[in-house]
Amino acid sequence: MGELNGVYYAVLDPLRLGFYSGLEYVREKEAFQTIPLGRLFKELGLIIDEPPREKTSLITMSDALNLGRGKLIIDAYNREVNRYVEREFGVDVI
Repeated sequence: MGELNGVYYAVLDPLRLGFYSGLEYVREKEAFQTIPLGRLFKELGLIIDEPPREKTSLITMSDALNLGRGKLIIDAYNREVNRYVEREFGVDVI
């Protein structure tokens, strides 16, 4: 999701974290290596928030573009997660 009121958040399903990793460039090796997302999020000070699972898509969560000033653009596909984000974070979901 990004920064809201000075705090950085990601709303995601932790069960899906194992499927993803980040890339970290290691200068000494002049190469990239994978980094587990959990470690990356911790290093970045990102707070993970998990939306409720009831009535949510089994296929996808939601990708969001944070426009700033409390406005997010989110795909309308996963309505329950979008409502959760609006309610819990007090943002306008477009």
